Amino acid sequence: EYYASAEARNLIFVKDKLYAADSAAKAVYSWDLNTKKSDSFLLSGDFNSLEKPVLLADKIYYLSGNRLISLDTTNGNNSALDLDGVGPDDKINSFQLYYLDRLYILMADNNQIYRLNRSGNNFSAKTSWLKEEVQLGDAIDLAVTGDVLVLKNNGQVQKFYLNRPQDFSLAAVDPALDSASLLKAS
Repeated sequence: EYYASAEARNLIFVKDKLYAADSAAKAVYSWDLNTKKSDSFLLSGDFNSLEKPVLLADKIYYLSGNRLISLDTTNGNNSALDLDGVGPDDKINSFQLYYLDRLYILMADNNQIYRLNRSGNNFSAKTSWLKEEVQLGDAIDLAVTGDVLVLKNNGQVQKFYLNRPQDFSLAAVDPALDSASLLKAS
Protein backbone atom coordinates (compact mmCIF):
# COMPACT_ATOMS: atom_id res chain seq x y z
CA GLU A 1 0.00 0.00 0.00
CA TYR A 2 1.26 3.46 -0.86
CA TYR A 3 1.05 6.65 1.10
CA ALA A 4 -1.08 9.53 -0.12
CA SER A 5 1.97 11.76 0.28
CA ALA A 6 4.05 9.75 -2.23
CA GLU A 7 5.82 11.96 -4.76
CA ALA A 8 6.04 9.47 -7.62
CA ARG A 9 7.76 10.87 -10.74
CA ASN A 10 9.85 9.79 -13.70
CA LEU A 11 7.79 6.85 -14.94
CA ILE A 12 9.34 4.06 -16.98
CA PHE A 13 7.95 0.78 -18.33
CA VAL A 14 9.95 -2.42 -17.94
CA LYS A 15 8.28 -5.39 -19.58
CA ASP A 16 4.75 -5.40 -18.09
CA LYS A 17 5.53 -3.22 -15.08
CA LEU A 18 5.38 0.51 -14.54
CA TYR A 19 8.03 2.02 -12.24
CA ALA A 20 7.88 5.44 -10.58
CA ALA A 21 10.62 7.06 -8.51
CA ASP A 22 9.97 8.89 -5.24
CA SER A 23 13.10 10.82 -4.26
CA ALA A 24 11.62 12.11 -1.01
CA ALA A 25 10.82 8.61 0.25
CA LYS A 26 13.98 7.11 -1.31
CA ALA A 27 11.77 4.52 -2.97
CA VAL A 28 10.73 3.20 -6.35
CA TYR A 29 7.18 1.89 -6.74
CA SER A 30 6.12 -0.71 -9.30
CA TRP A 31 2.76 -1.80 -10.66
CA ASP A 32 2.34 -5.04 -12.57
CA LEU A 33 -0.13 -4.30 -15.35
CA ASN A 34 -1.16 -7.96 -15.71
CA THR A 35 -1.62 -9.05 -12.11
CA LYS A 36 -2.58 -5.57 -10.84
CA LYS A 37 -0.17 -6.05 -7.91
CA SER A 38 2.10 -3.34 -6.62
CA ASP A 39 5.43 -3.35 -4.86
CA SER A 40 7.97 -0.89 -3.55
CA PHE A 41 11.75 -0.89 -3.31
CA LEU A 42 13.45 1.17 -0.63
CA LEU A 43 16.75 2.51 -1.90
CA SER A 44 19.88 2.65 0.19
CA GLY A 45 22.60 5.27 0.05
CA ASP A 46 22.90 9.02 0.09
CA PHE A 47 21.26 10.73 -2.87
CA ASN A 48 19.01 13.70 -3.45
CA SER A 49 17.07 12.92 -6.62
CA LEU A 50 16.04 10.19 -9.04
CA GLU A 51 15.88 11.80 -12.48
CA LYS A 52 15.88 10.78 -16.15
CA PRO A 53 15.39 6.99 -15.85
CA VAL A 54 17.21 4.84 -18.42
CA LEU A 55 16.66 1.09 -18.83
CA LEU A 56 19.44 -1.34 -19.69
CA ALA A 57 19.35 -5.12 -19.17
CA ASP A 58 16.65 -5.26 -16.44
CA LYS A 59 18.20 -2.36 -14.54
CA ILE A 60 16.86 1.16 -14.25
CA TYR A 61 19.48 3.86 -13.89
CA TYR A 62 18.55 7.24 -12.40
CA LEU A 63 20.61 10.42 -12.48
CA SER A 64 21.21 11.79 -8.99
CA GLY A 65 23.39 14.87 -9.07
CA ASN A 66 26.78 13.73 -10.32
CA ARG A 67 26.27 9.97 -10.06
CA LEU A 68 23.88 7.21 -11.06
CA ILE A 69 21.59 5.11 -8.90
CA SER A 70 20.87 1.64 -10.32
CA LEU A 71 17.90 -0.55 -9.46
CA ASP A 72 17.85 -4.20 -10.51
CA THR A 73 14.20 -4.82 -11.39
CA THR A 74 14.57 -8.59 -10.97
CA ASN A 75 15.52 -8.53 -7.28
CA GLY A 76 15.32 -4.93 -5.99
CA ASN A 77 19.06 -4.59 -5.35
CA ASN A 78 20.31 -1.06 -5.79
CA SER A 79 23.60 0.78 -5.70
CA ALA A 80 25.16 4.17 -6.33
CA LEU A 81 27.66 4.44 -9.20
CA ASP A 82 30.25 7.21 -9.01
CA LEU A 83 31.29 9.04 -12.17
CA ASP A 84 35.01 9.71 -11.90
CA GLY A 85 35.91 13.22 -13.00
CA VAL A 86 32.38 14.60 -12.64
CA GLY A 87 32.37 17.18 -9.87
CA PRO A 88 29.56 18.40 -7.63
CA ASP A 89 29.20 21.61 -9.65
CA ASP A 90 29.06 19.86 -13.03
CA LYS A 91 25.61 19.86 -14.60
CA ILE A 92 24.67 16.68 -16.43
CA ASN A 93 21.82 17.44 -18.82
CA SER A 94 21.34 13.86 -19.94
CA PHE A 95 22.99 10.45 -19.96
CA GLN A 96 22.74 7.26 -21.95
CA LEU A 97 24.20 3.83 -21.36
CA TYR A 98 25.36 1.97 -24.43
CA TYR A 99 25.86 -1.76 -24.20
CA LEU A 100 26.76 -2.66 -20.63
CA ASP A 101 29.98 -0.75 -20.24
CA ARG A 102 29.81 2.66 -21.90
CA LEU A 103 28.22 5.77 -20.43
CA TYR A 104 27.71 8.96 -22.43
CA ILE A 105 26.89 12.17 -20.58
CA LEU A 106 25.79 15.45 -22.10
CA MET A 107 27.13 18.55 -20.37
CA ALA A 108 25.73 21.42 -22.43
CA ASP A 109 27.42 24.10 -20.32
CA ASN A 110 30.76 22.61 -21.40
CA ASN A 111 29.66 22.12 -25.05
CA GLN A 112 30.77 18.53 -24.69
CA ILE A 113 29.64 14.93 -24.64
CA TYR A 114 31.79 12.79 -22.37
CA ARG A 115 32.30 9.06 -22.47
CA LEU A 116 33.06 6.98 -19.39
CA ASN A 117 33.79 3.26 -19.30
CA ARG A 118 32.51 0.94 -16.62
CA SER A 119 35.10 -0.02 -14.05
CA GLY A 120 33.62 -2.41 -11.48
CA ASN A 121 30.78 -0.65 -9.69
CA ASN A 122 31.76 2.79 -10.95
CA PHE A 123 32.68 4.55 -14.18
CA SER A 124 36.19 5.62 -15.16
CA ALA A 125 37.33 9.21 -15.62
CA LYS A 126 35.34 11.10 -18.20
CA THR A 127 36.99 11.74 -21.55
CA SER A 128 35.85 14.26 -24.13
CA TRP A 129 34.02 12.39 -26.85
CA LEU A 130 33.60 15.22 -29.36
CA LYS A 131 36.71 15.92 -31.43
CA GLU A 132 35.48 19.23 -32.88
CA GLU A 133 34.09 22.32 -31.22
CA VAL A 134 30.29 22.24 -31.27
CA GLN A 135 27.73 24.58 -29.71
CA LEU A 136 25.58 22.54 -27.33
CA GLY A 137 24.46 25.30 -24.95
CA ASP A 138 20.78 24.68 -25.73
CA ALA A 139 21.05 20.87 -25.82
CA ILE A 140 18.76 19.03 -23.41
CA ASP A 141 18.88 15.31 -24.19
CA LEU A 142 20.83 12.67 -26.07
CA ALA A 143 20.34 9.16 -27.43
CA VAL A 144 23.00 6.67 -28.48
CA THR A 145 22.22 4.24 -31.29
CA GLY A 146 25.72 3.74 -32.67
CA ASP A 147 25.38 7.37 -33.71
CA VAL A 148 24.92 9.97 -31.01
CA LEU A 149 21.82 12.14 -31.38
CA VAL A 150 21.46 15.38 -29.43
CA LEU A 151 18.13 17.16 -28.93
CA LYS A 152 18.07 20.92 -28.63
CA ASN A 153 15.30 22.75 -26.78
CA ASN A 154 13.86 24.07 -30.07
CA GLY A 155 13.27 20.53 -31.37
CA GLN A 156 16.31 20.36 -33.66
CA VAL A 157 18.36 17.17 -33.57
CA GLN A 158 22.10 17.04 -34.19
CA LYS A 159 23.72 13.79 -35.30
CA PHE A 160 27.29 12.77 -34.49
CA TYR A 161 29.24 9.81 -35.83
CA LEU A 162 32.78 8.84 -34.88
CA ASN A 163 33.03 11.87 -32.58
CA ARG A 164 32.15 14.41 -35.28
CA PRO A 165 28.99 16.24 -36.40
CA GLN A 166 27.16 14.88 -39.44
CA ASP A 167 24.85 16.55 -41.92
CA PHE A 168 21.41 15.66 -40.66
CA SER A 169 17.94 17.17 -40.65
CA LEU A 170 14.47 15.98 -39.83
CA ALA A 171 11.47 16.69 -42.02
CA ALA A 172 9.31 19.52 -40.72
CA VAL A 173 6.33 18.56 -38.59
CA ASP A 174 3.05 20.38 -38.24
CA PRO A 175 2.58 21.94 -35.80
CA ALA A 176 6.23 22.94 -35.51
CA LEU A 177 8.23 21.87 -32.46
CA ASP A 178 9.33 24.88 -30.48
CA SER A 179 9.84 23.38 -27.04
CA ALA A 180 11.24 19.83 -26.89
CA SER A 181 12.26 18.03 -23.70
CA LEU A 182 12.91 14.34 -24.41
CA LEU A 183 14.60 12.24 -27.10
CA LYS A 184 14.16 8.48 -27.28
CA ALA A 185 15.58 6.29 -30.04
CA SER A 186 15.65 2.56 -30.58
